[in-house]
Amino acid sequence: MCVADGDPEPMLRVMNTTRGNESILVVTKGREAKYRIQQAQCEYDTGNYTCLADNRYNEGRQLFALLVYCVPRASPFSLPTTTLSSAPNDSVLFTFKIIAYPKPTSQDVIWYKRENDSWRVLSDDNNFLITLSDDSMQTQLNIFHVQLEDYSDYMVNVSNKLGSTMEVFTLKAQSKPEIPKESQISRIGNTELIVEWIPGFNGGENQTFTIRYKVLGDGSWIIIPINSSKHIWTIDGLASGITYQIQIRAQNKIGESDWTQAIHITTLVDAVGSGLSTSALGGAVGGVFGVVVVIAVSVLMWRYRSKCNALLHTGLNATHQCLVNRNSVGRYEDLVREQGNNDTSTTDGSYETCKIGKASRLHYLIRIFTSNELRCLLLVEIFKPYSP
Repeated sequence: MCVADGDPEPMLRVMNTTRGNESILVVTKGREAKYRIQQAQCEYDTGNYTCLADNRYNEGRQLFALLVYCVPRASPFSLPTTTLSSAPNDSVLFTFKIIAYPKPTSQDVIWYKRENDSWRVLSDDNNFLITLSDDSMQTQLNIFHVQLEDYSDYMVNVSNKLGSTMEVFTLKAQSKPEIPKESQISRIGNTELIVEWIPGFNGGENQTFTIRYKVLGDGSWIIIPINSSKHIWTIDGLASGITYQIQIRAQNKIGESDWTQAIHITTLVDAVGSGLSTSALGGAVGGVFGVVVVIAVSVLMWRYRSKCNALLHTGLNATHQCLVNRNSVGRYEDLVREQGNNDTSTTDGSYETCKIGKASRLHYLIRIFTSNELRCLLLVEIFKPYSP
């Protein structure tokens, strides 16, 4: 709570000024300002706060600190580096920054070293130095001259009256890097693959990576040196629908790691080629269907044309069998108009040969086809020049 007095009435501000920041929490005009924290956290709410009041004549400030009770824990603002490396006779410094209240004392901070399967408490000697900062928020372990037996695990335990926390550190000799971890490959497009991995311990030196790949069961390795610390790479220019074998390794100035286990992956099939194949297949099917239809229509047309030709030939002949009256002397029946009624005598009294004119032949053919409307229409088209 900030309370101020002034004339004119001042502007009041409540600010969090922890770690040099000035984060404004409340701004109001008047004599009083309040800021409420519902669930205080020692990581984010512990710190320094400022109340600022000002008008056109002057300003006033009041500083105060907020302390939140909590069990010791690693500071989220400076996470520890838990794996370090060193050459023999070099020095190494392990640092652990914490947040805690009440603040731990030097007796509340204990460092251990792993020896065989147990932990041994460390104390200051000619080769080790343990320190605690003035604000009790940082502890360090300093190894002055690293010996072979110092390449091991170390643990720090920090406690207060509310509880304790611990962190484990590892000291490794400078060496070739560890093999990359959790390598995986994904497809993009049909000629590209994305290779991803998690770097292992770098051996105490800057590390780079190498990718190699080849067609599965054929060809020689293609090498891709990656002269940077990035751990994602795109392989392009591959063939569509082909299975490849891919491996990764790390290297530093001391040496190279082993290759990762080979991953086999098949690139995507060429979508364009696939589309053309599908179209070609559809075209082929459609073409075959079209050919079948054309052949069927052609056969039908040929059959009708043959019949028409035959009928046309018959119709164009000068003679036809005409029905005769049963009288010994009779007249031909008018099978078609304009045939005429010609007297004739027959031996059997039933049929006789008669002549039919050009116009009559047309009408005769049309009458023959009256049982099928399509045939009639076809014949009308064929004999259109002879239509009356």
